[in-house]
Amino acid sequence: MGIFDAISDAKVYGGGRYITPGKYKLKIQELKTFESTKNAGQNFFAAECEVAETTSEDYAPGDVVTWLVDMTKAPAMNNLLQFALALDPENTKSDITASVMEELVSPEQPASGIMVTADAFVIKTRNGGDFTKVNWYASQQ
Repeated sequence: MGIFDAISDAKVYGGGRYITPGKYKLKIQELKTFESTKNAGQNFFAAECEVAETTSEDYAPGDVVTWLVDMTKAPAMNNLLQFALALDPENTKSDITASVMEELVSPEQPASGIMVTADAFVIKTRNGGDFTKVNWYASQQ
């Protein structure tokens, strides 16, 4: 048996390089949704972005970072709305619908290549833990 024989049974796990505190100019690469492999029914939204500019000491231009949203958490839709509005400064809140969000994560990937600005900072959670909050803005290119 060769060391790679089990490759056909392997699973692909995305992400892992999450946005850390700092200011970013990011180029959208891919937007997707997926279900947790550990918790059935727990869905996530992920934005994978290439760093164009950043003040973060953790990343440099060319690095790829992931913003992950746990769809089971109360703030998920508010965070996704802010993100979606940053993709097109012409859009208003009423322009962002469920069908628009479905299109964004579709195989066509209409947001791929769009530049956005992100401001990430640490906030305390209700239970006292640290959480990196990300505010999204349309990029001035």
